[in-house]
Amino acid sequence: MNKYKIIIADDEEGIRYLAGLIIKEKFPDSVSTFCEDGQELLDKLTENKYDLAISDFNMPYFKGTEVIEKIRADSNCKNQNIPVIFMSGIDYQTAKTFADKIDNSEIIEKPFELDEFIKRIYNRLENGN
Repeated sequence: MNKYKIIIADDEEGIRYLAGLIIKEKFPDSVSTFCEDGQELLDKLTENKYDLAISDFNMPYFKGTEVIEKIRADSNCKNQNIPVIFMSGIDYQTAKTFADKIDNSEIIEKPFELDEFIKRIYNRLENGN
């Protein structure tokens, strides 16, 4: 199994914890980094290289999509083309509209089905899509 670096951003501690547990169980060699708001996500994506970003759509300071748009626009960023899974529990259709405009990303509705969440992580990590 590959060792992946995954960054998880959500302003709800329970979601960060749950996503981290799932990743630890299904990808035991992986390392997860956690962020509680959009500014922290932007800072960490600017500083370190990751294999996957899992981000809430609505967070304080910046929405997840705003962070990824900034990263995609920065040609010097190590994570310019990072695969992204957005999560949204509020106004899913609006979130989906934004996520659909961002390359190499998708969105999952919260609360998410465990099997679907794992499948999407696996597809993004193992297949790059």
